[in-house]
Amino acid sequence: MGVAYDASLAREVVNECTTSANVRRVVAHAIEGVTRALGEMKEKEFKSKPVSWFVIESEDVMGKTLKFAPPTRAYVIGSHADGGCFNVSMHGDDLAVVDVAVEMPRSFFHEKDYLDHRYHFKRALYLETLHNKLSKSSEWSVDMNDQYADPRKPYISLHFGEKGDRKTIRLFPTVDAETFASVRLLPDRANLRSLESKSGERRPSPHYNQSIAEDMYGELHAQYFAAASKKAANLTGAVVLFKRWAQGRRLLGAPDGVNGFFISMLLAYMLEQGGQISSNMDASQMLRAALGALAKPNFFKKGLYCNGKPAEANAWQRAFSQVFLGPCGHVNIMSRMSESAVKELIHEASVSTEELKKSSSSVFGNVLLGSFPAAVRYDLHLHVTAHVADLESDSDINARRDSEIAASKVISRALGDRAKLVRVHEIPKTSVDDLGSSACTLWVGIVLDPENAMRLVDIGPSSADDKEAKDFRAFWGDRSELRQFKDGRICESVVWDFVPPSQRHHIPAIVAEQALERNMTACERVEWSAKLFDEPMSKITSSKEGASPANLLQALDRLAKRMKDLKEMPLKVNNVQPLSGAFRGTDPFPPTPHPLAHGAGVGLGKSEDDIPVCPKTLDILIQLEGSGRWPEDPTSIEKTRAMMAIELAESLRKSYAMPSIVSEESVDILFEGYAFRVHISAATGGAHVKATEEQLLERAAHAGLIASIAARFPMFGVSTQLINRWIASHMFSPHISDEAIEALVATLFVTPGSALPPMSREVTFVRFLNLIASHLWHDPVVLDPENVVNEAEVERINRTAKGAPAMCIVTPHDRSGSQLTLAAPNVVVLKRLVVIATRATLEVQGLLDGTSKHSLADEDAWEKFFKPSLSGFQAAFILRRSALPFPKQALFPSKRLYKRMREHFESEMSVVDEDDEETLAQSIKLAKLPPKLLQRGPDKAREALLIGFDPMSCFLKDAQDRLGGTALLFADKYGGDTVGVAFKPGAVHADAQFPESLSWLPNPSPAARDAVIEELATISGNDFVAKVLS
Repeated sequence: MGVAYDASLAREVVNECTTSANVRRVVAHAIEGVTRALGEMKEKEFKSKPVSWFVIESEDVMGKTLKFAPPTRAYVIGSHADGGCFNVSMHGDDLAVVDVAVEMPRSFFHEKDYLDHRYHFKRALYLETLHNKLSKSSEWSVDMNDQYADPRKPYISLHFGEKGDRKTIRLFPTVDAETFASVRLLPDRANLRSLESKSGERRPSPHYNQSIAEDMYGELHAQYFAAASKKAANLTGAVVLFKRWAQGRRLLGAPDGVNGFFISMLLAYMLEQGGQISSNMDASQMLRAALGALAKPNFFKKGLYCNGKPAEANAWQRAFSQVFLGPCGHVNIMSRMSESAVKELIHEASVSTEELKKSSSSVFGNVLLGSFPAAVRYDLHLHVTAHVADLESDSDINARRDSEIAASKVISRALGDRAKLVRVHEIPKTSVDDLGSSACTLWVGIVLDPENAMRLVDIGPSSADDKEAKDFRAFWGDRSELRQFKDGRICESVVWDFVPPSQRHHIPAIVAEQALERNMTACERVEWSAKLFDEPMSKITSSKEGASPANLLQALDRLAKRMKDLKEMPLKVNNVQPLSGAFRGTDPFPPTPHPLAHGAGVGLGKSEDDIPVCPKTLDILIQLEGSGRWPEDPTSIEKTRAMMAIELAESLRKSYAMPSIVSEESVDILFEGYAFRVHISAATGGAHVKATEEQLLERAAHAGLIASIAARFPMFGVSTQLINRWIASHMFSPHISDEAIEALVATLFVTPGSALPPMSREVTFVRFLNLIASHLWHDPVVLDPENVVNEAEVERINRTAKGAPAMCIVTPHDRSGSQLTLAAPNVVVLKRLVVIATRATLEVQGLLDGTSKHSLADEDAWEKFFKPSLSGFQAAFILRRSALPFPKQALFPSKRLYKRMREHFESEMSVVDEDDEETLAQSIKLAKLPPKLLQRGPDKAREALLIGFDPMSCFLKDAQDRLGGTALLFADKYGGDTVGVAFKPGAVHADAQFPESLSWLPNPSPAARDAVIEELATISGNDFVAKVLS
């Protein structure tokens, strides 16, 4: 079943990714026109002169008279030559890109034109003549581009067709294989005068030599692939699948990376020589086999040779980091591929291979069709500005590629086993002003190792190894120091303990930055992504002393011990389980020790901080021992549980002088500065008791599941805090619960797909946005760390049933997928969330990969994706900040949004008169306890606490009850003082109907929208809402 499904999916993808016959006919007709235009050109003599768009000149050719002759022939090359073309865009918005080889006549060149760029300059002159001819036609537009971003290798692009249906023909100048003696282009030959040393000896020019050989043997490569595809009918389809897989990971297109030609030749080699794939495989099996072969780290180590290992193999290995010799024996197909690009290919193949080993039927489709751009694959992103001083004619390798190689080597050495992968390539120029610039910006992507990335000490060689120690000190300079370790070793080392604990995630970036500044002379500036979200996270209290999950759990353990030791309880306490997100590190604002939440009479020590009126609670589950004496009636069971909670609080007060606060809704125990809210569970008392605790037990199971995931993945907690902030900042707090956010983020770590679990806040954030934006929400999201939920159970979920949640999250303890999202979000809210996440995804990805106009160094770069959108709101309430418990937590208080709100809304109404000092003096203030109350002592001050009180949620509940489902309310629960109102189109705001005794009277007319808004402004009192905009 699985194999057949994969083969069927592969056929569909091949058909979809292959250019249609109609498009190929249109392109073929255009190629005929181009060939005809080239054939009409006449022989002529001209004097060579500089070409404006070509940066290299040859003194040996300049000023000489050359004889132009029309191309010997023009023929289609690449995938179109085999009857199909990969139509997933790799070249902008073009629907189809067809490559055509234009063979220049051998008579145009001299036998020694392979020296000192003579060939390249003549090639440019010939191309200029073709360009002038083709530019006269109105059938297409013409421009010049550099192949592989190499100024030595320009080509002509012809564009035709309307926007959205544009097609491109690329004309690549080539020469006959006999134009130059092949022995002169071997990798150990020196053909550049500029590489001559003072002693008169020239260094070899392997990359320069290859740039000429590439033009000579293209037809032989095409014949090799054609012969292989005749042996295996599915080879062409496998090439398309491999390209689709590579394009999903954005591996295609980089000048030093994977391209379609390499993929075609690699699969042909695997069929003809390597033996990794066979002719009786279908396309999906060929893809699996190819990825499995590439996943082996040593696949390229000894080189690949299409016609057997030649006598010059050692010379090829010395000249290039990777060798893949084509069938001609003179072209290294991987000569332009950097070591970091090859490692990236191997890494991605390895991750995909591991994913394909899973038994799920959807795995192959996810690996093949999944979108994994660099922003979601790399944990750390650096943008390195480097100065490129060398002229292209002075060096063997492209100067920009040389900078990439240098940066890659320095960073890889500096990070060592902190990184699993380092990838470096130049960020493409997007501005005309950047073209021809002597500076290039390099993008660096780093996949971090979870065990070593954040360590404080890099241990170098032993002091006894003089050579290695000297090299280490030369690399690190004054950062290196000699240290003796506990095991007695004395080694060179670099210590990073100056980085504060709250910024330990900066360490890999700091290591790379300092290494580049010390060892790469061309390096001018380094920017990195690790501090991108430092500003929105700076207000988060979880990193402060006393608020960490470890400290909270330790306090709970001490409280639990006291509870279990109580003798007066009717039923013994068996276990205490944490429920709140603060215990597992996902709450951005866990409670900090409150001076009044200690023992009786304790508190009110000296502190410059404001004392909160409404301290947050920590929910805990108290599991009691079993008993057969529980009542049968659910109401009686609930009352008995409440009595048990009160008895527990009273026993703690008597035994340990531990204060507690009992209210109608809850029992809160004050211990070591925290308010622990008690939830009693007596599930062991029988099935009838357990049935009344369904929601509580569901919450406990969720807490245990998330806690185990947080323990496995060090970045889970802090990443969830960030995403909680983003959800709240966009005012979705009333619609998406903390538990639902935790579950969604957890899937990114537990089932990362064809990628590794994230190791940074920024990559988790962009993966979350990508999940929200791209997931088909008709399908459930499955969080299943232990693989206990089978596919059949998920498929049986009826997503079209009445009342089915818009967002379905399946977990091991909730196979229906409705517990976390049954009440919200609804379809409208989910669509709004998807739209906002889609926009933010593009913005964050652009910022990380360097294509955005913003810089990673911009302190306010994060605001672009956190600033709330006002679109869709017909009204907004601005709340009085002093009436909110924690107004300082807000990222975007109404003052920062006020200008945009005045532009968005037409009218403004003040509810509270800011000049009425008497009213303001009597209004409730929840941000801090008043000084006068504190002077009356800790016990009196403790009585004034409103533990766990959230006026925002109360206002939202009252408003929703009044609206009766005719509008949606949006708010930020983390200090936000703005409530957005989105009315449903055509909704009628009916008041209460008259009772039957007065049915003879006509019912009142529905209230107008403005009247409802005014009523809502005072629904929670006259001083909670400050202003109304509509």
